[in-house]
Amino acid sequence: MSIALEDKVTVVPEDERLDFLPDLVGLRCMDVELAIFQFMGKLDNLYKGGYWDFVRINSGGGYLRPDWEGKRQLIWPDNYSDELVSADAAGIVVTLFALSRVSFISAEKEQWKAAERLSKVHRQITEFSRHHPEVSQIAALTDY
Repeated sequence: MSIALEDKVTVVPEDERLDFLPDLVGLRCMDVELAIFQFMGKLDNLYKGGYWDFVRINSGGGYLRPDWEGKRQLIWPDNYSDELVSADAAGIVVTLFALSRVSFISAEKEQWKAAERLSKVHRQITEFSRHHPEVSQIAALTDY
């Protein structure tokens, strides 16, 4: 991670990990976490599970980031994207996908407060990603 990026985020310490997702997205936290892992499996053929960092955006919001070194190829056939990205960018992409999916499901179930909360975090991550060193790759994969 670049020094500039390190100034904008904080990796959640071990003793705060259990509260991170519930504090961030509320009662739909397990759905969001599962969707993150599922999306990573769809985007990255090499992904077989593993440790994830929980990353708090200092200006608001947060995301999960897989723990790997170097860059990996993410392929999203739904928009013809094929991008080489860091773990940080990959984490942002799959967290955005997961938040979107779970917010739509929440809205379909008329769980409006949950949908709005998930949408708010999605907006926070999207804004943060616009200043990310891999903004072009993130935008290509997420279609924004």
